[in-house]
Amino acid sequence: MFDYYLYHIVALSPALLYFLNVNPLIEKKISSLLVFLIGVFLCFGYMTGSDWSTYELVYENPSWHAFYEPAFVLIMNIGYLLDFNFFTFLIITKLCCYFIIVRMLRRYGREYFLLAFSFFISMFGLFLFIDNPLRNLLAIVVFLIAVKYFEEKKYKYYILLGIVSVSFHKSALLIFLIMPLLNLPFKKLYRVFLGISLIFIALGASGLFATIFSSIVDSIPFFNKFNDAYLEEDNEFIFRSTLNMKSILFVGLFALIILNQKYSKKQDQSFLYKLFLMYCLLFIVTLFVPIFDRFTFYFCVFGSVILVKHSSLFKPSTRLNYYIVFVLMIIINTHTMIMNKYVYLPYSNYLEYMYEDKPSYEYRLNYNYKYSPADKNEDKK
Repeated sequence: MFDYYLYHIVALSPALLYFLNVNPLIEKKISSLLVFLIGVFLCFGYMTGSDWSTYELVYENPSWHAFYEPAFVLIMNIGYLLDFNFFTFLIITKLCCYFIIVRMLRRYGREYFLLAFSFFISMFGLFLFIDNPLRNLLAIVVFLIAVKYFEEKKYKYYILLGIVSVSFHKSALLIFLIMPLLNLPFKKLYRVFLGISLIFIALGASGLFATIFSSIVDSIPFFNKFNDAYLEEDNEFIFRSTLNMKSILFVGLFALIILNQKYSKKQDQSFLYKLFLMYCLLFIVTLFVPIFDRFTFYFCVFGSVILVKHSSLFKPSTRLNYYIVFVLMIIINTHTMIMNKYVYLPYSNYLEYMYEDKPSYEYRLNYNYKYSPADKNEDKK
């Protein structure tokens, strides 16, 4: 567990650099080192995570590749032909995704990059890179690249990259569904967001949402497949109408930002704010359908940027309280994650075994389940 607390100390250090007003040259060198160290921690995980055990078997048995999306099969075949072992392939792939996300945080965060990076890595980094839904992560990264072309109204490139993203993970179909919404003027999108959010909250709180969603899943073949692949039989896992502390903190911050639209009136920030609204909307849906959490990750870079940029709207006297709430959210989120899922603890790094005989597949498969302090029964829900 100490590994993760040390990780968060390092992850929050870039934010500290931002507040200390360090010499820009020194700040750049220190922040580059911190980004590198965090990348090593996140991307070189060994026996942590959940999906790697399946992907390793698939990677080493090319005849199984037909069961996965074509772009994912393509990069696995390239790694296999280059004679990379599975973990070399996995680490290189995760590092590429990691540095593309860092670049996007830099692009959209600008002068707030250090704060946005700290928030993103602290809140979303563990799931994306340690638990590591690899195909989903690759689809998210392609979407982040595609967003630039949508903003520039180069729609054919956006659609082309959207197809590539879907070729990594079918959840990326969301890329095409949001096109009409992102083309709306901000005021109209804001009204749509409020209307849909209120409907979801009303239906979710009343319990009607579960009935409606189940009917949709049963009647549409695509969603039926999604149901078989991802949803559990336990309806308490699929639908929930209770809010935990993390959710309350998040919703409070969202409400605070959305009700104060001053920031979105800046022309160069309007599109970024639209993406943030998409993140907020999907987050509200996730409160009642947790499995939809996968969709929120497509927008978490933009959510991170807006949440930290919005601090500039506060008076200096209240800004500290805003950052204290951020740190509380991060602490609650991390502790909940690592104690509720065995995939995080104990932490192991591939570099520890670089020059040693590698443990067997069976040993690695059972290592975290055997030694984690997390409640295994709870984790399976």
